[in-house]
Amino acid sequence: MSKVKSTLPGAVRSGSSPLYRRLLTGTALGLVVSCAVPTLAAAQEAPPAATGGGSPVQMSPISVEADSPGYKPGPVQSPKYSGPMRDIPRTITVVPKEVIQERGATSLTEVLRTQPGISLGAGEGGVPLGDRAFIRGFDARTDMFVDGVRDFGGFFRDPFNLEQVEIAKGPGSAYSGRGSTGGTINLVSKQPFQGNRYNGAVTLGTDLTKRATVDVNHSLAEHGIDGAAFRINGMVHDADVAGRDEVDVMRWGIAPSITFGLNGPTQLTLSYYHLSQDNIPDYGLPFDPATGAPVEVDRDNFYGLVDRDVDEVDNDLVTAEVAHRINQSWSLINQARYGRTSKNFIVTKPEYTAGATTVTRDDRSRDSLDTILINQTDVTGKFDTGWAGHNLTAGIELVRETSANRGRSIDDATDADLFDPNPDDPYNGTITSAATRAESTTLTGAIYAFDTVSLGKYFDLVGGLRWDNFNTNYENAAGEKFDRFDSTVTWRAAGVYKPLPYGSIYFAYGTSINPSSEGLTLSESTDELKPEESETFELGTKWDLFEERLSVSAAVFRTNKTNARTRAPGDTVTVLSGEQRVDGVELGVAGNVTEQWRIYGGYTFLDSEIESSQNPAEVGNKFANIAPHSFSLWSVYQFTPQIDGGFGAQYVARRYANNANTRWLPSYWRFDATVGYKFNDHIDFRVNALNLTDETYYDSTHNGQHALVAPGRSVLFTTNVTF
Repeated sequence: MSKVKSTLPGAVRSGSSPLYRRLLTGTALGLVVSCAVPTLAAAQEAPPAATGGGSPVQMSPISVEADSPGYKPGPVQSPKYSGPMRDIPRTITVVPKEVIQERGATSLTEVLRTQPGISLGAGEGGVPLGDRAFIRGFDARTDMFVDGVRDFGGFFRDPFNLEQVEIAKGPGSAYSGRGSTGGTINLVSKQPFQGNRYNGAVTLGTDLTKRATVDVNHSLAEHGIDGAAFRINGMVHDADVAGRDEVDVMRWGIAPSITFGLNGPTQLTLSYYHLSQDNIPDYGLPFDPATGAPVEVDRDNFYGLVDRDVDEVDNDLVTAEVAHRINQSWSLINQARYGRTSKNFIVTKPEYTAGATTVTRDDRSRDSLDTILINQTDVTGKFDTGWAGHNLTAGIELVRETSANRGRSIDDATDADLFDPNPDDPYNGTITSAATRAESTTLTGAIYAFDTVSLGKYFDLVGGLRWDNFNTNYENAAGEKFDRFDSTVTWRAAGVYKPLPYGSIYFAYGTSINPSSEGLTLSESTDELKPEESETFELGTKWDLFEERLSVSAAVFRTNKTNARTRAPGDTVTVLSGEQRVDGVELGVAGNVTEQWRIYGGYTFLDSEIESSQNPAEVGNKFANIAPHSFSLWSVYQFTPQIDGGFGAQYVARRYANNANTRWLPSYWRFDATVGYKFNDHIDFRVNALNLTDETYYDSTHNGQHALVAPGRSVLFTTNVTF
């Protein structure tokens, strides 16, 4: 457990700090849960240690020192949620930085891979290579957020600048806007805080792994700027992929930020984020049409061409955030951001004909530039109406997104031997870029409001409403123009019963919409289509046990998509006549069982069905990319103040690779382990063994066209230095 010493402004609620307050940005200051009792109040006043602690509301600065909270989830970042996690009527999984670090995760893919209820999807041509999660069976590729702001663009993300990852499940367009049928993923960035801390880590491992990170926070008070702090995070990463020939990952990133006004009612945070990648892309193994499974060949077979295949990415985010505490009850936050993602990839798509001895090296390509300009304003307040207490958030969001993609003409490559492909085969073809690009511009305007109404100490009513105007203009490479305008209303409502101060039972209903231009493209068959509509019903319970060290949760739910886009075989016309349903159960646990034993994990059961489709072959089938059973548990024990050891297990059941249910990915177990040793207060050492049994399994697929092979066994050695 690390310790952080920090000087905090007194006029913040119990348990906050500059970083922690950032996670609580926009909530009513001084909020105390209506069901508080003396023991609970004492627990709330105990500072959550990842970032320092606090005290009840007061006006003078205080100085505190606190231990790290471990795995127990703290508050979610969005001001649209109020109160402690256990009182939020929705399944939300928070992956803290402690879990990310102890598991040795060096990519967002690694973080998501271990989350039950989430399946990974692959790219193709129109869907670029990158992080693509299926949450509760529905594609969440466009439902990625950074600090509550949409992050559009297909690429693989790195966790070097992450404080935590928040996965909100179930339809929630009222919270996040378009999409979110299965849920959303919010990446919470590290932010400046009071005090000085200097951290660096170096990781060396098998498969030529070399990684270094730096995290420096420096107070500017000693330079004459009181209440200001500067923080910079950086990363370089160079590694092969375990168990795969020729595939390597090279990236670097930097994320400086500065905050002014840490001691006052108004804070200004300016931040910049850059991530650059140059990888050898991998589309894995082809499927065997005779068996419906990936071809049975050596796991390391790579069918790409190192002389041709490339995956280059540059991602930049510039953000300015102003947070102003109007008084003890009301606050205002405004976040403005410009984001830009350029991507250039050419990747070999392996295609196999049953009985053949060769694999066709088809290709997929993308030369794209995506931008987003967004301003999001939230006002939060706490007030009473008679005997009911309110925690209100209202806001407005204005967004301009653009996307441009230039097609390519790529000559065929020579076929590869099925059993012994040669990635060094020469490529003598030509690659010609199209003269024109497909371009789109999307404008979004939204207003929303959320209120948590406390009806005494036992009951809360929670409601939210959002109105969106979503307008897309698209021109394809042939010069054909399409446009689509949608005006939609989405909402969410819930009731929460709190029988004890440390537990809750809730029932919630929510809706979401998926416009036809959700991915910023349109066609003749989609520009007249209204948005798809989804709804969810969820009954759940959350409890903080063992003196509130351990959080446990359980939920049962149903999600219906009532007008899914579908088309008949061989038809070019898309209609809104499909019906899809997912029923499920989710269990979660996070925190400390004892002072020495911490655990994190969960189990998810998903029962999906395509109830109606224009394709008769799909009706009654299961969804693609959805495992009926998935389980993950990570457990670490602190044997001595210097030594800890941990073990992880993950199970994913067999899942179909396409909606026709003719292709599938096998089930698998994966096991990981770690040992950590703390030399002193400044230096610690950790060993991670990933995929201990060297299991061959598949991360993802794209409609059963190719199967991405997950990494084999690897071992990482990390030295961490902190001052």
